[in-house]
Amino acid sequence: MTIKPEETINPKALRAARKKLRLSQQGLAADICRHRDRNISAKAIYRYENGQGEPSRKRAQWLADALGTTVGKLCQDPEDDAASEARRRDLGYVQIRPLLSPDVVRNYRLVTYHYGVSSTDLIDAAPWMFALLAEMSLADRKQRLADAEAAFDEAMDRLPDHLGSAKVKCWIVQDAFEGERASIGKRDIFGKMLLETDSADDPFDPSVTNPFIDFLQRRASKIASDEINSEACEILHSDLPEWPVFETWLDEFTAKNWLAKKAIERGHVKLGAIPPELLDAEKRTERAAWLVDQIPGDERARLVEDLKHFEEFEV
Repeated sequence: MTIKPEETINPKALRAARKKLRLSQQGLAADICRHRDRNISAKAIYRYENGQGEPSRKRAQWLADALGTTVGKLCQDPEDDAASEARRRDLGYVQIRPLLSPDVVRNYRLVTYHYGVSSTDLIDAAPWMFALLAEMSLADRKQRLADAEAAFDEAMDRLPDHLGSAKVKCWIVQDAFEGERASIGKRDIFGKMLLETDSADDPFDPSVTNPFIDFLQRRASKIASDEINSEACEILHSDLPEWPVFETWLDEFTAKNWLAKKAIERGHVKLGAIPPELLDAEKRTERAAWLVDQIPGDERARLVEDLKHFEEFEV
């Protein structure tokens, strides 16, 4: 069943929507085919973009879903970029252009590939996801504090009379409990208030960990997943951890080839656009070589030199 004449897909709109996401025709086809019940070839997309065919209503919806738009929008003339941006600003939209580190970019690409979401989806979800994790960490600290206080009170009650001198210094522990209670009450997820006490020793080293990271690591360790290594996070530039994901999978996928990893990290290859015949597990060596070949020659030469210096330094 084809779509109605008044809903004919506009080839220019389809091409503009695809290019806006920086997708090749093959990449768009791969994104669609990630859903088991959906299949549109790159050749079909080429025909649609050149007015040589009409997608069915179902296929038009698949295209719209993959491009993050609607069938109606794909049937209209593509909007001028300046006019489109002005209209979105009028509606309260704000365009952000953060400069992300290569490691963060790699994490985005791996997460979008494995979970079938877009980078925009992740950015949209970030506030509520972070709030959920932060509130979970505070609830966890509150429960652990209650358990610790109950255990401490029981220990003090069971203390023999001839060891009563130990009770004299119990105020140190009670002060720690009170500080933790105040920190939780202020939603101090990184525990900065705990570092502002007059105690000679800080309760933790903020360059290594904090209560929020401690919570995340404990939760990650219970998942027992190869793709989230509870010990791999570290603090580099902020209170939040820099935490690689899917490292085990990436090592297997690239045959631990450093240059192949760089091809993915630097965006020379979209994971969804890798030829299907190279995705089999036994094709890892051929796949790694193909990934390396996608890096432009001059950049590849620079990376090879960087790798040589790195290996010399390691030795």
